[in-house]
Amino acid sequence: MTAEFVRQVTWTMLVALGPVAGAGALLAGAPGAVGSAVGALVSLGCFRWIAGAVSRVAAPSGRAGWGLSALAVGARHLVAFGALAAALWSGAAHPLAVVAGLSLLPPVVIALGLRRAEIAG
Repeated sequence: MTAEFVRQVTWTMLVALGPVAGAGALLAGAPGAVGSAVGALVSLGCFRWIAGAVSRVAAPSGRAGWGLSALAVGARHLVAFGALAAALWSGAAHPLAVVAGLSLLPPVVIALGLRRAEIAG
């Protein structure tokens, strides 16, 4: 995973965030907009966190200890689930909008990955 690919995914997600939050606002009001934005930002944050860990491990001088890796995964899950729980528990986010926001990342990664493979191949 190159830094350029991570940058492309990040910008595409940020551009797509506006229409997704707008659709959430139309369907569920302010909680829909907040929920879709929270879901998309949490998934993007997890993607960037994982991409950073992969680039550190894949670097020629990179050494990853098992304990550190397990600790990092646990910390990422704690932060992501904490953000989602706070948004849902406070009532500021609509649950279905959160799911819609979380579902935005996979098609973006697949589309950009296929486009990149087509260009390279």
